[in-house]
Formats: sequence, structure tokens, C-alpha cells
Amino acid sequence: MIDQPPNPSEQALLESLTPEQLQLVANWLDVEKLIRIEEGYGHSDLTWSLTWMSHKLRTLVQTQQPPNV
Repeated sequence: MIDQPPNPSEQALLESLTPEQLQLVANWLDVEKLIRIEEGYGHSDLTWSLTWMSHKLRTLVQTQQPPNV
């Protein structure tokens, strides 16, 4: 994932949503994971996927931010 350009789906997200919106989606995925666990649907594949997607979104946001000067 490091030094890898965004795939077409990721690029579409970056072009369609602001960094703040992407962060909100990542937060929503984290909350959905917790809800699924509380409801008893905490299968490891599901929780891993939701965790990975939120991490990936946050990484995309960071790569689009201008560097601090």
C-alpha cells in the first residue's frame, strides 16, 4: 500500500469527497464494526474488513493533505 497510487475506486472517492467527508466515512466504518460486534456479528473477516477499510480511507486522506511547512 505504501507508495502505491490509488486504484480506480479509491481515486473516484478522492475526487468525489472532501478529506473531511472521507474521515467521516472512516469513522462510520469504525462505529459499524463496534455495532456488529455488540450484535454478535463480530466474525473476524467482517471486523478485519471494516478495520482495513477505515484505515485505508484515513491513509488516503493523509496522502492527499499538503505537507506541513
